[in-house]
Amino acid sequence: KQLLGLNQEFLTAKSTAYPVYVDPEWSGRPSQLDWARISDNGWNVYNSTSTSGATNAREGWGNSNPGNGERARTYYQMNTSGIKGAVVTHASLYVKQLSAASCSDTPAAVYGTDRPAGWSSSSLYWGHEPGGRTGALGTNPKSHEAGTCPVTDGANSWVSPPSLEFDVTSRAQSAAKGGWKSMTLMVQSPDMNDATQWKQLAYGGGATMSVTYSYRPKLKNGTGTPAVKPSSVSMGKTMTTTHTPTLSARAVDPDLAGGSELVRIDYHVFNSSGTLIHQGFGPSTDSKKRARYNTNGSDWTTPSLPDGTYTWKATAQNAAGYWVGSGADIWTKTQTFTVDTSAPPAPTVTSSQFPAKQIGAAFGDKGTFTLGNNHTNNITGYLFALDATLGNTVYSSTVTHWTTSTKITAGKVYYVTSDNGPGTGTSVVNGSASPAFAPGTAGPHTLYAKAVDQAGSTSVSQTAYSFYAGTSTPTYAYGDKMIA
Repeated sequence: KQLLGLNQEFLTAKSTAYPVYVDPEWSGRPSQLDWARISDNGWNVYNSTSTSGATNAREGWGNSNPGNGERARTYYQMNTSGIKGAVVTHASLYVKQLSAASCSDTPAAVYGTDRPAGWSSSSLYWGHEPGGRTGALGTNPKSHEAGTCPVTDGANSWVSPPSLEFDVTSRAQSAAKGGWKSMTLMVQSPDMNDATQWKQLAYGGGATMSVTYSYRPKLKNGTGTPAVKPSSVSMGKTMTTTHTPTLSARAVDPDLAGGSELVRIDYHVFNSSGTLIHQGFGPSTDSKKRARYNTNGSDWTTPSLPDGTYTWKATAQNAAGYWVGSGADIWTKTQTFTVDTSAPPAPTVTSSQFPAKQIGAAFGDKGTFTLGNNHTNNITGYLFALDATLGNTVYSSTVTHWTTSTKITAGKVYYVTSDNGPGTGTSVVNGSASPAFAPGTAGPHTLYAKAVDQAGSTSVSQTAYSFYAGTSTPTYAYGDKMIA
């Protein structure tokens, strides 16, 4: 046994960026599932485990003992269950040899075929073989008889190399892409009429396969869970109040057993015309300006964006250099957000029951106070308080939401949606709100109000609406009831 290790010069080099990964190789458990030697003279062998006699695998035309004119080829069913969906960079089929017919190098070839109907004399024999044969895979390896050659003394003769190595990368890539549990390979001479290409292969089939592969990362939960921070969603629109929002997406990579290969997220931001204006990786680069990787990728804060509407999408790359999927599948769904950093102006306030700076209805009578705006700032609601200044108060989700059944308490802050009605709870952009309540006491009162826009920004200044509540409900006279 030989202990394998990593090159220490590579590990200690200043140019080496950690973490370092050794891409896995996979050879199956077991690698060879089935095998059969098919001969034109009927000397067929199926899944034999014997290590003596004429039960070994063979290929080519043997025109002397022990071939005696036999033409043979050997089929193998190789395990590919462990590379489903993988990116295969190389695959080799190794077939052990017992002897070769020539003292000079002669080739052997491997082909891909359909799976045979079975591995028995009733299903697989000369002339009754699987279709779908490909051209020869990779480069045909060569071997020769070494030592005493021609063979006069078996103890001083051997075959070189002891195993044929066939490049079956293209076939393994098809297996990985198609999710095949196994693939069929057939070994024979490139020229079945050239006796120098005759080779005696190993007992028990003698085939193994090694595949070097990696996996592409995947968007986490299938979507990448894209998000914008900070932001709020109003009427289906994602709004943010900062010029430099943070974009977030996540990915996973199942490359390593029991864990994940590290990934990084690639973010693309587009303006309202669909032009790419910013691109960046999360997290930021290290001191050597190399993009860092981690388990699921990281957030990315955009460069400064003027107020306006933007779209963005993200994808992922693992440390091995592979991207998510291909084509359109590589990206998250396109996301839209609006940067709105300008605070709306203070609202307007009117009331027919309690006119400004006049004695209005009685303190116990309900009055409707209409809160409005100038229709330019995407107003979705209003903060208000009776007889208590709002000062530095801004909107938050913890503020009490006003409904038609709410009873007002002086000094408490309320939020009412701009629903153009008496409080349905459904916002209308740039709509008005009409909370109705009784002042509760006679005398002077002030209603303080601020506007709140779709992004959650609150007016810096407030409107102070002063009015007087009477001690009794006024009587209104119309038409012929009016007197001097």
